Amino acid sequence: MTWLQHYRLHYFLRSSFWLVPVCSTVAALILLPLVRWMDYQLDWKWFNFTPDGARAVLGSLSGSMLTFIVFALSAILLVVQLASGQLTPRIIAPTLAHPLSKIALGTFAFSYTFALGALGRVEDRVPQMAGDRQRLSTFPRSSLRNGNPSAGLTSCR
Repeated sequence: MTWLQHYRLHYFLRSSFWLVPVCSTVAALILLPLVRWMDYQLDWKWFNFTPDGARAVLGSLSGSMLTFIVFALSAILLVVQLASGQLTPRIIAPTLAHPLSKIALGTFAFSYTFALGALGRVEDRVPQMAGDRQRLSTFPRSSLRNGNPSAGLTSCR
């Protein structure tokens, strides 16, 4: 690999806006069967979701993650539009290459894909680890919303 090819590859990996969300989605698709296998091997029981409760939690989480993805993309595109109109079009590349926006969008894409994958696997036996992973990722928000830390654990039984 020549120096120029190495530089172009490094620049693409550093400045690509879609690389982190795509890798997060692929990681969720790879991790989902692994978590399901671990759930069957360990017979994990923590929250003891019923199938209807697990479907409700995972359905609401997948909807909220899709809302977060749309909100994050809209905010980023609004910033790009306003900044390029007021300042210079050269501001577009650094704005889209900012690591915080890529990580936030990647986290939302991972959670959305994982929640949809876990929702599709809910049958008569609920895969507890997949549901617990999603529930624990939103535990601080649900406990703050209710004002009771234990309310996040018992609200879906």
